[in-house]
Amino acid sequence: MSFSGEPPNVGKEPTGESPEIIISPAIECRGQRFTDVGHREAWRAFEQKNPSIRMDDFEKMPYEGAVTSRNRFVSREEAFPIADRNNQLDKNSPYTKLGLFNSDNFIPPKK
Repeated sequence: MSFSGEPPNVGKEPTGESPEIIISPAIECRGQRFTDVGHREAWRAFEQKNPSIRMDDFEKMPYEGAVTSRNRFVSREEAFPIADRNNQLDKNSPYTKLGLFNSDNFIPPKK
């Protein structure tokens, strides 16, 4: 059992598999997933599809994260080390210096 704060397999790639990378900022709320260039844009799409559901910015935070190349939704906290390991963060961003994953410091993969 690991007590370091990270699950034991975080950062360990199975042999022969390409590294897991962040594909896009995303939200996952009420069984629905939305991706876009940023969380704000993803929330706009969610609100268009669910006009009766209203949340303030503070209520939205637990639903924000990213989608990985393995189609996994991860929290902002989980996204940061994945993006950092794969050079997907702007090193000069104040968010990066604070250890935060944010769409403003995220460098998307090249298509």
